[in-house]
Amino acid sequence: MDQNHCESDMEDDDGEDVKEEAMYGDGKTVNQFVQRISMAEYQKQATDYTKTAVQNLVSSPEYQRVYTRCQLCWSSWSDGQFSTNCFECGGYAMSRPCPVCRGKCESIWTRDVDMSHTNYEAHWDGDCLLPADEKQGYLTQLLLSTETASELDLMDAMEDLATH
Repeated sequence: MDQNHCESDMEDDDGEDVKEEAMYGDGKTVNQFVQRISMAEYQKQATDYTKTAVQNLVSSPEYQRVYTRCQLCWSSWSDGQFSTNCFECGGYAMSRPCPVCRGKCESIWTRDVDMSHTNYEAHWDGDCLLPADEKQGYLTQLLLSTETASELDLMDAMEDLATH
């Protein structure tokens, strides 16, 4: 068979096998445009393409503007917007000074967007860079000054202090 033709097996109305050739106007056939691969390779390529497409979507500025928006007051954290009286914003956009020592250690904490959205309350990822004994003093002071701290909250915080 000529390499410029593509044949496929078909049946005509009488049930007899017929060869059909697909050819384009420029003399090229389907086989010149298509690479034959195994089903396993096809599935791998489809999975890789899907992962890449999702990564591109998630990292796009448009998606980030929607994803990093407060669900309570609609402030756009990625644009530096926040509300000081909104629980989910917590008074900051995407980053804030260390909440343990109020920035004395100069550590910048980043917003945990998933946890902030899930709990409708600001959540932050970071570590206080002060020495352990100084950090414990700040944590104790912070817990004792919190008006909403219940007995259970205080016990949980004391356990956290013991493990750090």
